[in-house]
Amino acid sequence: MNYPQQIYTLDNDKPNVVVITLQASNVDGEPILASQIEAARNAAVSVLELLGAEVANNSTVFTLDKSKRETVLRVDVSTDESDVEEETDTDENAEN
Repeated sequence: MNYPQQIYTLDNDKPNVVVITLQASNVDGEPILASQIEAARNAAVSVLELLGAEVANNSTVFTLDKSKRETVLRVDVSTDESDVEEETDTDENAEN
């Protein structure tokens, strides 16, 4: 399986990175929807902001292979400087 391996545009003004793993599926066993993922991420961000944190957020989703007996998620963290400027969505906060 091929999963996204990079999170882009980490904010140097927010040096603490929190990794939270949630496993979820819909009642019928179907994968969760993009709207469900966004709602979960937004809820986590809101809680941290209510507790006084400033939050920049990213998320990624992958599906486990049910035929495998055991699956292990391994996170190796490394950071490096990128020369590419990523576009930011400035309209996201305007909708709220």
